[in-house]
Amino acid sequence: MSNFKKLRKNKFPYVRIICLCIFFTLWALAMRLLRVITYERTPATGKRVTNICLVIRTYPKQASSLQTLMYNLVDSAAAANSNGKNVQVNAIIADSDEETYRDSKSFITNLMDKMKLQPNKDISFVVPDLSKFDMLKYKGEQNRTDYGYVLTQHLMDNYVNPKYRPYLRNQPHLLQQPYSCDWVMVTNGDNLFTRNIFERLDVYIRQNKYNIIAYDFVSGHKRGSRDRTNRINQHLVTGLKQSFIDLSAYIFRTAAYEECDLATYFPTEEVLKNQKWGFHQQDFFFVDALNRCFTNRAMIIPEVHLIHQ
Repeated sequence: MSNFKKLRKNKFPYVRIICLCIFFTLWALAMRLLRVITYERTPATGKRVTNICLVIRTYPKQASSLQTLMYNLVDSAAAANSNGKNVQVNAIIADSDEETYRDSKSFITNLMDKMKLQPNKDISFVVPDLSKFDMLKYKGEQNRTDYGYVLTQHLMDNYVNPKYRPYLRNQPHLLQQPYSCDWVMVTNGDNLFTRNIFERLDVYIRQNKYNIIAYDFVSGHKRGSRDRTNRINQHLVTGLKQSFIDLSAYIFRTAAYEECDLATYFPTEEVLKNQKWGFHQQDFFFVDALNRCFTNRAMIIPEVHLIHQ
């Protein structure tokens, strides 16, 4: 047998193994591509769904404002999809008041019944049952005013996309979600958004370049006006710095939040000691931590999309 034939015979098993490896690699890539192509697409548009979860902190005295906000969100979601977008908004609404939060579900559901508000293809409403939630236990030894951030963190852990699950970890039924949260916004029940906010956000979300997308807002606090006096309802140019950002003036990618251990709405007492303003500017400290975890992944849209009260 010639040397060439011996070489070919000895190497044939290796060639076969290499061919099989190439085949299975291509098959795996094809399956992955198929999942990407078909993931969360609807027959109507064929576009991937942009899943936005909006955490709304409220309390009974805001009932009237909350109704306005809910109608506002229904209209904004419908407006986005009527203009060719494919946005699914999931509004997670809960009472953050320490005195009334255990009755949160009945408060919200009764309000929705009164409004005759029903979920539709554009928006769904998630109403957590907080009757067994121990806010004081969750808060621990911290006696500071938390401005609703205890509840915010609880909702992030159990109703958005669980990160730490520090509370009720043995009750998996709380973690089963019939919705997805690819992006998250947090707001209070007395704020309002522009009609085209979801349409405009979707433009930047689909670029797949950002973890934080912020926008300008009209501030409900007194700020300097053009007549050099402090007035409410001033246009604030958003910046990722203290006093130039609001809790509701940005949306963030859930996956980025999961990867960034620094980003939390309810930090430990040790962390709070290093924060001059405590919880008062936690909206800034959260987005600042998220921004520091990544580089050049933030976008500020030079448009007003929030009316802050």
